[in-house]
Amino acid sequence: MLLETILDPLFWLISTMLNLIPTFEVSDSVVGSFSVIFSLLSSVGYFFPLDTFVSVVSVALAFYAVIFTVSAVNWLIGKIPTIN
Repeated sequence: MLLETILDPLFWLISTMLNLIPTFEVSDSVVGSFSVIFSLLSSVGYFFPLDTFVSVVSVALAFYAVIFTVSAVNWLIGKIPTIN
């Protein structure tokens, strides 16, 4: 009961924020393109395991995200006039 009282406002806030995201319609050509891409990936999956590929891409994207974040923070610190 106490946990529910604490978590209900948090869930309400998250739900409200997610409802602010607009919905959009996807045309049939986009759906067809994704089905072609998925069929190509499934055929590649016979030679190269897709879970390994997803892991490698995820680690690479995380690495570049960290580099970008560090660069953005350094740029922001450089914009402060009293810090060299």
